[in-house]
Amino acid sequence: MTLSEVNQLGSKTLDSGTDLHNDDHPSFNDPEYRKRRQAITDLGKTYKMEDEFIPNVVYTDLEKQTW
Repeated sequence: MTLSEVNQLGSKTLDSGTDLHNDDHPSFNDPEYRKRRQAITDLGKTYKMEDEFIPNVVYTDLEKQTW
């Protein structure tokens, strides 16, 4: 598998989790949660295997408490 193919696979994987389709998800109707989820996904999409550094997600205190 080439680096290009790995990058495409990573992008497809992130695309599959960008939108909530299940209305029984606790945050389905929370626009702030959905916006944050999209921002983290977008950051992940900027990464390519040949990059020197992996993007860093800076989590909020509330996100840290949740996890």
